[in-house]
Amino acid sequence: MLTQVTSDYSPIGHQINTTRTGTGNPSFSYGQTINVNGNEQDAYGSNIYVTNANSAGGFTTGEFIQSVQNGNANNYGQQIVASTNSASSTNTTIGSWVSANAPNSNQGRVTAIIGSVGGDVQVIGIQGNATGKWDATTGTTDAFGVFGQAFGGFGNADYAYSIYGASATGALTNYAGYFNGNTHINGTLSKSSGTFKIDHPQDPENKYLIHSFVESPDMMNVYNGNIITDNDGNATIELPAYFEAENKDFKYQLTVIDNSNDFVMAKVTEKVFNNTFKIKTSKPNVEVSWQVTGVRQDAWANAHRVVPEVEKGEREKGKYLNPEVFGKDASYALNPQPQDAKATMSEKEKSRRSQKKKLRDACSCSGTTRKTETAGVG
Repeated sequence: MLTQVTSDYSPIGHQINTTRTGTGNPSFSYGQTINVNGNEQDAYGSNIYVTNANSAGGFTTGEFIQSVQNGNANNYGQQIVASTNSASSTNTTIGSWVSANAPNSNQGRVTAIIGSVGGDVQVIGIQGNATGKWDATTGTTDAFGVFGQAFGGFGNADYAYSIYGASATGALTNYAGYFNGNTHINGTLSKSSGTFKIDHPQDPENKYLIHSFVESPDMMNVYNGNIITDNDGNATIELPAYFEAENKDFKYQLTVIDNSNDFVMAKVTEKVFNNTFKIKTSKPNVEVSWQVTGVRQDAWANAHRVVPEVEKGEREKGKYLNPEVFGKDASYALNPQPQDAKATMSEKEKSRRSQKKKLRDACSCSGTTRKTETAGVG
């Protein structure tokens, strides 16, 4: 079906309203369900292209779906299933492909998908679930619940964010991101501060224990321990087998632990060699607390050495990572969060949505028709 609509205000090419009635067993209500099988070709459950030629403003919406469920059944605004019955690894199966483009560089923001929800229980704006498939020959395929990749436009953009989490608001505790499980960053992590936070060992029901990270301008590793010298005051400290391969620029610290009235001295007699070093005390059989630090020299560290002081770029100068701690407002932020969608909604779009809601409330699913030009395809 091909539907073409022309109007000077709020044209709707295809509108579907579905209402479940009756008192039978709970069932499903679908505004639209799409099943596509591409066989040997790419399969698209939904492909939508919308353009707004009027540069004066207003919303351009590729697809607007509103679903209401007043019963006990599940409620889907849209359900899309796409499958490709082919063993070829070159084919692509896409449930929904959404693309947004704004050729006018003066546009405030271009967003492909906005997830907005509200409710009295747990609400999720966008949820991604992925399940890998086991194959006896190739093993398990990778599964990505959410995958983000950004392209900065040939170096013209200041920053490109594959995933940007803005600080949440309105709750007692707010997070821009929360990871419940192991997290790996295959790159460099930068932060304004860092801590560990655990349930307090002495009062886990009522308190947290929080410690700050130990920071260094070097990519430093720290090794320590205690040892007791022999009858001659000598001791050999064995370090991990990888120590010299991983580290360079060694630093040593020794502290004598002794409750006698004697003044006991300790010194390093042999530096690190073959992953060991030797110490000696002026008194035999003395406990010594030792610490050795080294600077990482592995392949990643050598390729990505930390530079402690860096000049800001020309487009970064005058901006702050944390403007609020310097008494500056959000306009001085170096990486401001994208504008909220609600703040950019035009008055025309607000009116259109209000009228659409009134229309839905006032009529049955067949109570309103619009003049359309319809042509059968294929």
